[in-house]
Amino acid sequence: MKIRLVGLAMALFASSQLYAAGEWLTDYKAALAESKKSGKLVLMDFTGSTWCPPCIQMKKQVFDTQAFKGYALENLVLLELDFPQDMDPTPGNIRLAEKYGVTDETGLSVFPTLVLVNSDGKPLAIRRGEPFFSPPDFIDWAKAVKKGAQ
Repeated sequence: MKIRLVGLAMALFASSQLYAAGEWLTDYKAALAESKKSGKLVLMDFTGSTWCPPCIQMKKQVFDTQAFKGYALENLVLLELDFPQDMDPTPGNIRLAEKYGVTDETGLSVFPTLVLVNSDGKPLAIRRGEPFFSPPDFIDWAKAVKKGAQ
């Protein structure tokens, strides 16, 4: 039992260290816990990182920039939910895609889908299939969502 507690503490510490470094989390519960602790919104990025051209372009032109990283570090908990081409997505990612409606009117999955949620997982804004191609556009959207949530 003691070993399990130590292991859990180490996992929680590691996940908080990843976030502190501005990295994307991949665990929904850890992202919500960090959001509760920090008071920041969670940005959920449903992506096809290996096959979705708009997802890849948005990562390069927005998520990998210093402007985005600076804004995110101060305002967001980052959560990547990947659906890679040659691998089955995790059951957790599939459940979250269903929960947050990562589909169009025909039921097909739409990537990228960005969802801003509060610390309880309540969706505040969903953007399906409309990638951002500049950091200022993303930041303006996130600020408007945050302002509306207050």
